[in-house]
Amino acid sequence: LGRLARATPAMLGLQLLAQGLGAGLVAVLAFSRAAALLGSGRAAFFGALVPGAASLLAIPVLGEVPSTLQVLGIVAVVAGLLVAFGALRLMLRLMLRPTLPRQRQKAPD
Repeated sequence: LGRLARATPAMLGLQLLAQGLGAGLVAVLAFSRAAALLGSGRAAFFGALVPGAASLLAIPVLGEVPSTLQVLGIVAVVAGLLVAFGALRLMLRLMLRPTLPRQRQKAPD
């Protein structure tokens, strides 16, 4: 709390602008657009990606490497999203589908 008391009004104004308009307004508008395009059920899953994405972004930006438990959590969330979207089922179906031999096409006479 001591740092907040020492912050200049200009810095507080910049933070208010960046976090209020930047993060707040842009996030709401982007989520609304995603809900319109994907449907509210599918758009809601993207909220689960935020902690994992922030953890991965922290590696190059802050030099913070996630622990083994955090990596397992990220993998669990991504796997859950793949199951929820049906992508895992589609990948398994494509992998297990027997390949059909290609038929030769006749050359035009």
